[in-house]
Amino acid sequence: MAFASKAIDTLVQLGIALEITGGRRNRLFVSDACLAILSKGTEPW
Repeated sequence: MAFASKAIDTLVQLGIALEITGGRRNRLFVSDACLAILSKGTEPW
């Protein structure tokens, strides 16, 4: 298994990422926790 794939699988197991496509290839993942961290401080005044 490739390093990136194993890392994503770990994030899914930890509940940090969620796979949204339901496929085995060309999968898409989302992470509300990561998006919240990245958008912190970018809210309009």
